[in-house]
Amino acid sequence: MMALQLLKRRHQRRQASGDWVPPDLSNLVGWWKADAITGLANNDPVSQWNDSHTSGNNVSQGTASKKPTYKTNWQNGLPGVYFDGGDLLALDSVAANFAGEDKTMTCIAVAKRDVLASQDYFVTCGGTANKPIIFGLSYESNNNLALYRRDDAGFGYVATAAVGDTTSMHIASAVFRPTTASSFFNGVVAHDNVAQDFGQITLNTFSLGVWMHDGVPEQYTVGSLCEVLLWKSALSDADRESVEARLAAKWGITI
Repeated sequence: MMALQLLKRRHQRRQASGDWVPPDLSNLVGWWKADAITGLANNDPVSQWNDSHTSGNNVSQGTASKKPTYKTNWQNGLPGVYFDGGDLLALDSVAANFAGEDKTMTCIAVAKRDVLASQDYFVTCGGTANKPIIFGLSYESNNNLALYRRDDAGFGYVATAAVGDTTSMHIASAVFRPTTASSFFNGVVAHDNVAQDFGQITLNTFSLGVWMHDGVPEQYTVGSLCEVLLWKSALSDADRESVEARLAAKWGITI
């Protein structure tokens, strides 16, 4: 805990001086932050959430009834994006970064659920046939953070771990390695290198706010996202902690 607090203070100073941003860490695929959204007022629909990384992976929604809602002063004086259980933003080309065998991923998000009665899938990649999946951020009912991965043959692994209050704004991180995975809730280990050894994974959808299978919604999310960072690599503990410390300082979250 002391080390995390030192990291938090260090990155508060670095953030203030402007000398650190997530692209300093290689293999960043997308960086979606609500405070970079411009031109919207409170409760306006979000048609597109632009990628703040140079990848240009902007997620969007063209159907009015499926657009999430922009919320001002949502956390620590900063805005958020609210998904009401029927909303989603997508850019399917992102999924190709995680398709194949023994692929890696790190997802770190600032999020909050509304209720604990259902499953919530905030950051997801999906496919066809036997529903291959990688979920960067997902929850079971109650305060259970989940790690999901399933290959083309239908072989899957689901690990859940009880964490803190997921209906409060928090930082959740998932790190997928070729044969193991770990997760963290506000900087504390939830899953510690659990075994996940899979074959080929074919993916064709990437979404925020829903799990899609072959273009069809399986399960929507009721909750908010303030910032999402996605890498096509497994961050080291030191790099992950540095990102979590920056996010904690920015969004007023204790880790």
